[in-house]
This record gives sequence, C-alpha cells and structure tokens, in this order.
Amino acid sequence: MSRSAEEKQISQGEQIRRRRGRFQAEAELIEAETEKIVSEEQIEVETEQIKAETEQIGTETEQIKAETEQIGTETEQIKAETEQIGAETEQIKARRTDCFVFGSQYNLIRRVSGGYNGGREARLRENWKLFGENRWTATRLLGHPFLVHSD
Repeated sequence: MSRSAEEKQISQGEQIRRRRGRFQAEAELIEAETEKIVSEEQIEVETEQIKAETEQIGTETEQIKAETEQIGTETEQIKAETEQIGAETEQIKARRTDCFVFGSQYNLIRRVSGGYNGGREARLRENWKLFGENRWTATRLLGHPFLVHSD
C-alpha cells in the first residue's frame, strides 16, 4: 500500500469516527430532548391534575358558602322566633298582672260589700271560723261554708 492509500484509509477511519461521534452526540441530544418532552408531558399532566383539584376546591368553596348562608338564614329565623317568644312572654306577664289586679279588686269588693250574695257567704265564713275545727257542726247549723247561696 502506498502512503497515500494509507493516509486515505486513515482519513476515512477518522471520518467514520467523527461521524460516529457526531451520531452519538446527536443520539444523546435526541435522548435529552425526548426526556425533556416526556418531562414536559408529565408537567402538562400534573398541570391538568392541579386544574381539576382547583376546580374541585372552587366547587367545595361554593358549597361551604351556600351552607354558611343557610346557617345565617336559620340563625335569623331563630332570632325572630326568640323575639316572638319574648313578646308572648311579656303578654303573659301582663295578663298575669291584670289577673292579679282583678283578683285583688274582687277580694276587696267581697270584703267591703260582704260578698256578692248579700253577705251570706261572708257570714258563713265568719261563723265557720267561730266553730273552729268542728266542721260537721258548722256545716249542719249554717249549711256548707263553701257553697254560695243567693238570698
């Protein structure tokens, strides 16, 4: 072999090595880009998952807001019912006071006028007290002390 043929072979071998190196570099670059694409796809998938979770959180937040509004409405109803009960309680207290005043007036009238049946009831009560514990005698002589008779 001549020197030029050897040089030619050597230069061809070097070219092949260079090509292999270039192909290997390109293969590594393609592999890196593939990994990058895979990681970008994974990022997209994770982004979609995050979007779905965010939408779910938004829905849950709306439900919580609705429940809070419902609780507020129920609280207002309870307050109104409490106020109504308070007003009814005041009315009952006023009626009890009226009844007490009426009862006091009734008792006062009975004492002053001697009763509504011309004084017979008052006399019976006084006589009843005179006989003390002997109720049978008082009942027999005066009639039953708790019955109201008209004269």
